Amino acid sequence: MTLGRALQELGQHAEARAEFEYVLSLAPDNLAAIRGLAELHGEDVDAVPAFAAPPPEPAALPAPPPEPDFAALDASIAQADAASVADAERAAQIERLEIWLARIQEGRDAGSDRSA
Repeated sequence: MTLGRALQELGQHAEARAEFEYVLSLAPDNLAAIRGLAELHGEDVDAVPAFAAPPPEPAALPAPPPEPDFAALDASIAQADAASVADAERAAQIERLEIWLARIQEGRDAGSDRSA
């Protein structure tokens, strides 16, 4: 930029233009280089620059994850809870049956001790 401005002040417009264009090839949004070229072309420096490269397209954002189906989650939790309750009830029934069978066996064992 400094070389371009110096060449512009010396009246070497072709060389100054080449320097400003070089700066823009490295940094397309360099406002000082855009203004330098605009001055060389006799344009209003406050006008919209014609030499500015368009800004790069923003990178596409990934699609957001789908919204969870809360109703389905609630249903599956309710099923799991129901299964847990059912499992607990089965375990209690099995325990009661085991106690009942143990008492029956104790009764049989007590009866066989009397007959002997």
